[in-house]
Amino acid sequence: MHLPIDSVRASARQHVIASRVAPVLVFVLLLATAFSVGFRTTRGLNWPGADWGGVGIDLYRDISSAQTILNEGYGPDPTYRGERNWYNPLTPSVSAVVSRLSGAPVHVVVTRLGTYANLLAPLFACVRSSRRCSRSPLPPVATLPLAPTSGRALTVRC
Repeated sequence: MHLPIDSVRASARQHVIASRVAPVLVFVLLLATAFSVGFRTTRGLNWPGADWGGVGIDLYRDISSAQTILNEGYGPDPTYRGERNWYNPLTPSVSAVVSRLSGAPVHVVVTRLGTYANLLAPLFACVRSSRRCSRSPLPPVATLPLAPTSGRALTVRC
């Protein structure tokens, strides 16, 4: 059976569009799902939980460090007077900047910032993998940060 050349071209064009649009839609859907879960979890929370054996203690340390950065600059330990801070300053610094720019209290920013900051890993993975794997605008490797793992390193080749 002989197909007209226009229908072959149209079919090829549809395949190219689908192969470029589908991965992006899947990525956006996964990202929206991850954001939705995080947003519903932290919406309305003003303080972290009081789980002193887990993440709660770290968030309270970040709150005190960020507040100290806003009040005195980086350097002084927020807990021990006269001592120098020895924790990594990245999270408290980002929290202090977001608090200053948004006008929200530090404790609210630290409690809710993870919802937004955790979207950066999949976005950066998307950019990195789309540059490395030029066959697709969004290779499947970009969705790996959204997938739960058992702690093993994942290696994906393009």
